[in-house]
Amino acid sequence: MSEGERNQVDFEASSKWKELIEAVKDACSKLGGFKLYIDENSPNEFIAKRVHDGIAVKRLRLEFDPLVPKVSWQCCNPNETRGEISFRAFNGSVVYVVGAQVKILNEIVFVLTRCLTGEIA
Repeated sequence: MSEGERNQVDFEASSKWKELIEAVKDACSKLGGFKLYIDENSPNEFIAKRVHDGIAVKRLRLEFDPLVPKVSWQCCNPNETRGEISFRAFNGSVVYVVGAQVKILNEIVFVLTRCLTGEIA
């Protein structure tokens, strides 16, 4: 990555983080069958909980590291599924990267919300 691309990623990563959080919140609001609590304790952390009878049965935690920049995610389930989302400059834009593959926002949100529905075991 060139210095110019690195500067672009550093500059735009924060807005991509906010875009991701808004998309996850929107997708969570459309999930049915349970009560959902969303905690945003700091600007770099987001937690969504699936609650049944007052007990959190599923939890999704996202944390943004602006120094790298990357988003670490954790699905609190028996397997403690986790991963990272990084950013790359591509054709003048900053895009999401999972593993070595560029992913669109909807694909990422789909996987993350599966944590709350129990489809990620």
